[in-house]
Amino acid sequence: MNNAETSERRMLTYCFESKIAGDEWSRKREVMSSIEQRLGVSVTTGGGKNMMAILISLRVTIPKKQQLYPNIRAVDSPTIPPPSLMSAAKEIRRPIAATIRLTVPAGAARPAPPVGPALGQYRLNLMAFCKDFNARTQKYKADTPMAVTITAYKDNTFEFVVKSPSVTWFLKKAAGIESGSSRPGHVVSSSITLRHVYEIAKLKQTDPYCQFMGLESICKSIIGTANSMGIKVVKDLVD
Repeated sequence: MNNAETSERRMLTYCFESKIAGDEWSRKREVMSSIEQRLGVSVTTGGGKNMMAILISLRVTIPKKQQLYPNIRAVDSPTIPPPSLMSAAKEIRRPIAATIRLTVPAGAARPAPPVGPALGQYRLNLMAFCKDFNARTQKYKADTPMAVTITAYKDNTFEFVVKSPSVTWFLKKAAGIESGSSRPGHVVSSSITLRHVYEIAKLKQTDPYCQFMGLESICKSIIGTANSMGIKVVKDLVD
């Protein structure tokens, strides 16, 4: 075999960047798996929370006299990805019809207001949402207000993220009060124990934006919120 017919192996790296909303970040693994199955390549990701860069690396055999793709001028740093990679990269983005924010009682989602009208106008599957939402929130007490953010896509599919109630809601429930002190720092409205703070922190750690925070950091934040509401945090309640 002469040199003209000799083939060499080169590494091609294609980079696709797409801005993805925070609610879609959970789709990262789904997108990666789709590209891996479609192209038979390994996929790694990098980037911040609002940016996902997918690096697709594959080894190909390229004859010296013929490039793999005619449109690609530089083999090691192609400017135009091949069609198969471009179509796979398009799967990263799905056109969004709307972002819906609702407050729904835990375990009590029904195809009635406010859920029904909000999802019905975008032709989303109401029963599928209610079933999934109720399953995710069954660990909370009934009627606990859960904040849910629903991303509705134009193909009538959806994704949603559930957040636990606010820290102030938990603190008022633990302290047995309807509202905080009108003069925090001067007038104490009620008291809670460190045990209450710990239990609230464990619940808040399940939220998407708190899952990478330590319990100690969350507890400190909760204590700060309690002080701003005039709620005193003590080691043990004294009768």
